[in-house]
Amino acid sequence: MKSGRPASLKARSRRAAPSGIEPTFESIKAQVIDKICLTCHKAGGRASSIPLETKEEVLKGSNEAFDALIVPGKAEESAFYLSLLPDEAARKGIRKMPTARAVQAKQVEDITPEEIKAVEEWINRGAP
Repeated sequence: MKSGRPASLKARSRRAAPSGIEPTFESIKAQVIDKICLTCHKAGGRASSIPLETKEEVLKGSNEAFDALIVPGKAEESAFYLSLLPDEAARKGIRKMPTARAVQAKQVEDITPEEIKAVEEWINRGAP
């Protein structure tokens, strides 16, 4: 049965990302989403209108501002990835996550460049 993804995406999704974090949802969730996002982006959290607890929620998003949080194969068009970038111009008007207030209050750790790179790689590999 064919997966519908181009062969180049399938082959790339099996190799580790340069960040050292596997380019799979499970690795991204464990090493980025659970650590940084779920303080707010879960049922009952301050940002529960954009839940990030399951792969379906991350891929779909549930905020009217975005058609989807992830555009598989296109990190530069994915609101989830763009929100992590430290450079305001690169974020294209999307709010920085995690927020400076959450980091300063020590509610969450800030995201590292390696974690941003891992998210970028995961999305560009088709978000397997």
